[in-house]
Amino acid sequence: MNRRTLFGNALKTTVALSGLSIIAKAQVPPEPIPHPPTCPPVTSKPQINSEISANHGHEFKISYEDVIAGNAQTISIQGKSGHPHQVVIGADVLLVLRTRLVADVESTTDAGHKHVVRIKRDPV
Repeated sequence: MNRRTLFGNALKTTVALSGLSIIAKAQVPPEPIPHPPTCPPVTSKPQINSEISANHGHEFKISYEDVIAGNAQTISIQGKSGHPHQVVIGADVLLVLRTRLVADVESTTDAGHKHVVRIKRDPV
């Protein structure tokens, strides 16, 4: 091998290596953002809403706190109707509301009929 071939090979190696260093620099990840954007905190709580089948003045209300507490209770849905109905909200129904968002509960039979109350948790 003569001097010219040796020098030419060395020059090619240097050019190739300098090209690699440029590629390596291009793959360096960008600097992290000093203060990444954050989402505002959630300030509202889920709402508990209901629909009553064949409704004629009945009202159902239960608070989100009662759902979370998980204590069984009997709730009157008489509202502005002229007769009473009761709905038993057991621990099992409260668990469904906490985990599945919707529960259907049948009322007591009064004045010759009963209702189905659909209770929905509207998530935030």
